[in-house]
Amino acid sequence: MDGRDVLLKGYIYPGKQQQGLTQFLLVRDQGDCCFGGNPKITDRVLVQLADPAGIDFTPHLTKVAGRFRVQPAGTADLAGGVLYHLDNASVR
Repeated sequence: MDGRDVLLKGYIYPGKQQQGLTQFLLVRDQGDCCFGGNPKITDRVLVQLADPAGIDFTPHLTKVAGRFRVQPAGTADLAGGVLYHLDNASVR
């Protein structure tokens, strides 16, 4: 799937910023992120939105489309790094 356009459904990982999100983690379910601690690295996708205005946090299921990419990256502010990325994404 690396390099393909995909549509993913998941939940925005709650962080400090709640409005104007242009980059966020999309996780598979709310149980992983809200009550059970950090989701597994294979259950999260780093989303980079194409729209510089971004979106606001919502606790509801979110659909996001973009170019899927597999690239291991450790980022301190994202609690453990990511394997999967969704670039040039838009919320549906």
